[in-house]
Amino acid sequence: TDRQTDRQTDRQTDRQTRNQLIDFLKGICILAVVFTHFRWNEHYRLLLGFPFEIDMAVPVFMLISGYVYALSYQRHNVNTFADAYDKCRILKSFIRYTTPFLLIFLLECFVHIVAHIIRPNHQIPDILYGLFTGGWGPGSYYYPLLIQLIFLYPVLYFIIKKYNTLGLFYALIANAGWEFFKFYMDVSPAVYRLLIFRYILLISAGIFAYLYPNVLKRGQGIIFATIGIIFIIYTKYLGNQISFLEQWTGTCFVAAMYIIPIFYFIINKKLLLKNRLINMIISCGKASYNIFLVQMIFYTFGAGIVYRYIQCNIFQLIICVIVPSVMGYIFFKKEDSYTKGVIKRII
Repeated sequence: TDRQTDRQTDRQTDRQTRNQLIDFLKGICILAVVFTHFRWNEHYRLLLGFPFEIDMAVPVFMLISGYVYALSYQRHNVNTFADAYDKCRILKSFIRYTTPFLLIFLLECFVHIVAHIIRPNHQIPDILYGLFTGGWGPGSYYYPLLIQLIFLYPVLYFIIKKYNTLGLFYALIANAGWEFFKFYMDVSPAVYRLLIFRYILLISAGIFAYLYPNVLKRGQGIIFATIGIIFIIYTKYLGNQISFLEQWTGTCFVAAMYIIPIFYFIINKKLLLKNRLINMIISCGKASYNIFLVQMIFYTFGAGIVYRYIQCNIFQLIICVIVPSVMGYIFFKKEDSYTKGVIKRII
């Protein structure tokens, strides 16, 4: 009937609008990641307000991951743990994350070996260690986090789905409990950075934003944001330290409480995003994982050349943002179809 057709058209339009917004947010965040890994000093980071915007890039990625996985669960009728841990679903996600990572990792290994040949005192990293810790370069912890997310996510999803707002409180307690445990067990920074438990609240908040789009009230959001803002000012701008949150303070669960309500209210808006610049950012969002991987190797091996031979800081910054972004997008266009083919052959 005409009404059914209209409803289907409306749903398709809503889905396209939502997907556009997700990719736009991912595009903003990946550009922020590339931007933040430039050689800024702490003075300029604080002066330019990095703790309130640029440093929130990875927390927003975790919010988006929680949201997008929940969207996928609904589309594919994932209603039980058996559905969530279906071997085909797990394997598909594993291949999706691992294939581009392995391609970049092999390139990193090759460059390390060449660097060692050219300069014999250059140390060749332990290959096996690099493989399990996400390679090298800024943000190298991200691949291990994504692999852990595959297995942790169903637990968080069904908790939030069952307990609603109370489930979000449980996630907050679990995240705080992990931070206390890490502190008292003296977990090393090298290990802590590789574990996903510091993002339990953010992932759960992303799930909550999808499952319960009209539950969080503005007043509650203001309370959440205020706690995060006070914490950021207290730690980053006033130089104070909280003992059990001394690692990754700027993106810990308390600081990230500032961005959670902002994400919640933005992601549930029907925004029409159309112009050339926005389309470019959306394209970056679609390629965000590939750009993330490319910027790792760029800042490890390429940025030093830029810093040495280009004197103007502005030109350095422009090159350090544009080159990994463009190369990451090209990498995505080449890799995406290949990985989809691998998934089809295996699954």
